Amino acid sequence: MIEFWHSYGTPLIFILITSIILLTPVLRYVRVGWKYKTMDITNSIDDEAKKIYLEKFLKDTAATPDEARIKFYKNYHSRFGRRHFIVPLAVLGILVILQGSLAIESIIHPDIHLWTPKLELNSAALAALAGAYMWVVSDFILRARRMDFSPADVLWGTLRLFIAVPLGLSVGSLAKPDVLAFVAFGLGAFPLETIQTFLRQLSAKSLNIEIGTVQNSELLRLDGVDQILVERLAHEDIASIAQLAYCDPIQLTMRTNLSFNSIVDLVNQALAWVYIGEKLPLIRALGFRGAYEVRQFCEDLGLPESNTDRTNAQNIIEEIAQRLGVTQDKMWYVITTIAYDPYTDFIYRTWS
Repeated sequence: MIEFWHSYGTPLIFILITSIILLTPVLRYVRVGWKYKTMDITNSIDDEAKKIYLEKFLKDTAATPDEARIKFYKNYHSRFGRRHFIVPLAVLGILVILQGSLAIESIIHPDIHLWTPKLELNSAALAALAGAYMWVVSDFILRARRMDFSPADVLWGTLRLFIAVPLGLSVGSLAKPDVLAFVAFGLGAFPLETIQTFLRQLSAKSLNIEIGTVQNSELLRLDGVDQILVERLAHEDIASIAQLAYCDPIQLTMRTNLSFNSIVDLVNQALAWVYIGEKLPLIRALGFRGAYEVRQFCEDLGLPESNTDRTNAQNIIEEIAQRLGVTQDKMWYVITTIAYDPYTDFIYRTWS
């Protein structure tokens, strides 16, 4: 044992350090960040809203709010529990140990080898692996800090490390020999999506074919949505306002790792947009951001005549119809349809 330590002590320390650096952000999120993410969702929904959620999105029923709470928690942990990180973490851990041992043996050539001495990485392959390792670690640290982690993100990082060497060598072979290692390191340090875009463009140029341009998403019409958010939603198969309006907000929150309130706001706007369309911004200045505000407007009109909220609501009825460009009869039909849409019930109960 002592002889093995003297011969392989340095590689073991190197493997241990590289493994700890890479795995610590993920483990921290699983232990701490996941809990806060769960609290963000579960504490934002009362038991009555959980009951509505089960009925509207899971087609399940609960006789009482207490039963709804129990069913909600069971379903939530079944779909998004910590256990889903086990396999991705195991695969990532095995890969970083294997790559770490191969890398350090290729550098220092110890007396004892876990790999055959004939199997080693050249300078370009080591550079590509180092670049990928740097990017994955920085991405994991940033995600842990933002509490923006999912099992899929761990697998994407694993894939990035796995393809680092062949990708760096294959694409780097296009460069001059004296800058091959530098190019391989640079390619390794790029995000996987950027590399995919680069490879598509390079292949299209080599084959003399054109790649179709990406059309602007209609999601950009919603307030607070930019191109980065559009791409994030597109990864979860949300490409239209109608899809967003009737999506499962709990599932979308966990898959995008956005805050629950942000998802609820987007769904709130989308529910109103599917009925009003591009005229929604025209009534935003009157306090109508989405379906929740429309529902609150209808609720205010049902208050006693002496109530100030009812008076304020009555005073803007004519203005709403004018801005929408319809008669008051048509305006009332649209407003009540939005307010009492089955999916508006969940949004209204959540924010109320």
